Amino acid sequence: MAPPLSSDPSLAAFGSSLTAITLAELGDKTFFMALILAVRHRARWVFIGSFAALTAVTLISLALGSVSYTHLRA
Repeated sequence: MAPPLSSDPSLAAFGSSLTAITLAELGDKTFFMALILAVRHRARWVFIGSFAALTAVTLISLALGSVSYTHLRA
């Protein structure tokens, strides 16, 4: 018997966003560009660059979403 799942909304939001972004990015052109770059350059540096770019885009999206939510809510 499986243990009951946590009902923490923060954990549910994390899991939902992780799943959605992972599935969306698998077929994205960014995935193929990283693959091509990893063939031409050291995979470690391609991973670091790709991770940094994804982090930057995510932070920008969070900031814009937070600002728009705050203004729409008011």
